[in-house]
Amino acid sequence: SHDCQDCGPDVYVIASLGAATGTSPTCDVKLQESRNENSADPEAADAWSDITGATLTQMTGTSDNTLFTGQFHNRKERYVRAVATIAGTSPSFLLGIVLMSRKASW
Repeated sequence: SHDCQDCGPDVYVIASLGAATGTSPTCDVKLQESRNENSADPEAADAWSDITGATLTQMTGTSDNTLFTGQFHNRKERYVRAVATIAGTSPSFLLGIVLMSRKASW
């Protein structure tokens, strides 16, 4: 996860897709936030939740060697993570994701 302590609400994401294989492979990336990065219990008060509208364009088997970027302005919690969901028949994605934020003041 990415620690956004003392940062403004903006989160920037860059996803670099190297290759996708399989039959009709798709990859959907969304951002989630939490008050506590160690919360794995979905019933906990500080569990991870989706950031409204924080999704990237769907990646497919025709998206090889492509950068996907997003800037989202509605983060409320301290920690942010990217979650990728892949689908298709035997899908495989070579994917790297970077999350960034900017300090609110220096």
